Amino acid sequence: MVRAAAIAACVFLYATGCARDDTAPETAQARRRRTVPPMVVPRATADTPDTVYAPAHRLVRSLDPPLPATEPEECAVSDEFRPALGCLESLPLGEAVVPRPGDDVLRVEGNLPRRFWRRPMIIEPRVRGKAISGFKTATAELLEAGFLGFSFETGLPRVDGEGELELQLRGYVVPSAQRDFQTKPIAIEAGDVLAVGLAFHEVGRPFGTGPVRFRVDALLPEGPYGLFEESLDPKHWTGQWLDRRIDLSSLAGQRVRLRLRTEAAADDGVAFAFPLWGSPEILQRTARGDQRNLILISLDTWRADYFETDVGGGPVTPRLARWAQRGAVFEQALATYPSTSASHMSLLTGLYPIHHQVRFANDVLGDSVPTLAEILAAHGYQTGAITENAMLLAEAGFAFGFDSYFENKGLGLWSTEGQIDSTLARGRRWLEENGARRFFLFLHTYQIHTPYEPPAEFYVAPNPEDPTPSTEPDWVRTLRHQYAGEIRYADHALAAFLDELDASGLARNSIVVLTSDHGEEFLEHGQ
Repeated sequence: MVRAAAIAACVFLYATGCARDDTAPETAQARRRRTVPPMVVPRATADTPDTVYAPAHRLVRSLDPPLPATEPEECAVSDEFRPALGCLESLPLGEAVVPRPGDDVLRVEGNLPRRFWRRPMIIEPRVRGKAISGFKTATAELLEAGFLGFSFETGLPRVDGEGELELQLRGYVVPSAQRDFQTKPIAIEAGDVLAVGLAFHEVGRPFGTGPVRFRVDALLPEGPYGLFEESLDPKHWTGQWLDRRIDLSSLAGQRVRLRLRTEAAADDGVAFAFPLWGSPEILQRTARGDQRNLILISLDTWRADYFETDVGGGPVTPRLARWAQRGAVFEQALATYPSTSASHMSLLTGLYPIHHQVRFANDVLGDSVPTLAEILAAHGYQTGAITENAMLLAEAGFAFGFDSYFENKGLGLWSTEGQIDSTLARGRRWLEENGARRFFLFLHTYQIHTPYEPPAEFYVAPNPEDPTPSTEPDWVRTLRHQYAGEIRYADHALAAFLDELDASGLARNSIVVLTSDHGEEFLEHGQ
């Protein structure tokens, strides 16, 4: 366990010399194409399993030819970002402040860049009413090839506030009905498995095609050898990544190229396809060696003095305190910056904000800065993350290196309502699916952040007859007690999660780090 200092806790798990890249990417979709430095990992215990499945080849980075520089290497389905093949090339088409329509019909117009005049495009409007709200997506419009400009009407989604709206337009290039991705020659070993998720890009879902055929072939000298084929109809798709495991045993001992092909059937004359191959990777059975799993849990806004202490006559973290007795407690740990985005990026890069340059969610991590997830992924770790709300925005660089990065979103960009139950539940499912691999799992929750609304059974109200002298206002004391109630609730939920980890046997070969990005202030410094 890691106990935060008076401000917060931050953990350095590795160190590397990194020069900052002063050339920031143009957009959050700027891609990262470079190797990462080696690292030293902790030793495993004597009773760990001898072998694990490990990603040996991540196909998004093993293509021949590689993806075009304009095509994103990751995209989201139902808020879960994955490295993927088939992500749509997109471009910003402008921003504007427009009057709020009285009839809830949004009128959209603009022009396309010259290089897109001869290509079909999807135009997606996004609007918000207040700067602190998240953007809501309106119904998109499909433009046939040959349009120089566009003008259309769409329904206005529900947005906060009154008065003018902030409008953003984004265009997506419609791909061809058939797409092929081929890998470099890959040596296949006995027991190898191709793991991949099937899905469709959500922006194209309203523009239905017929069923799409997903097919994987090995390209042998005598011709294509079929390994997998499945047809999915976008109209009946569940809206989630559909994970598949493809046995490669028949290719053992050979060095082959793999081809991942999709083809859309025409529907009412339309044959646009928006299929995705999510986190395609070849898993190999390998010796575990001396590497442990890593589970990093960040309890946002957790003060150090609200650990192993009493508030309102009762302990705040009785269960986590018992877990701490089994591990190490770091009593001197400082946050690098008092914001969720900046401090977490320091946590995941080992750098101060002056170097990683991600102070808030609208900043983007530069290409020269390796992340913890990237380093572990390069050393055979399966990597997953489950975060809450948008301050750890995937496009800001937090998703770099993760095979799966899920944003458990709130109502808006700045929403901080805690969702620890659903976050930990998804963490449990991820462990069930990936526990047989060497893994890194990052969990983040806003549970104890404002607003302080703990379940009644965890809240202890201030005692008005408490003889302890206090100079702080009553409303501050109430806030402290509500805050303590949230921590009691988090203590209960996290301890149950750790107990299950222990019972499953995963705790024996895993390092669990519990920390925070920063603390909380109750008038100690006037705020």
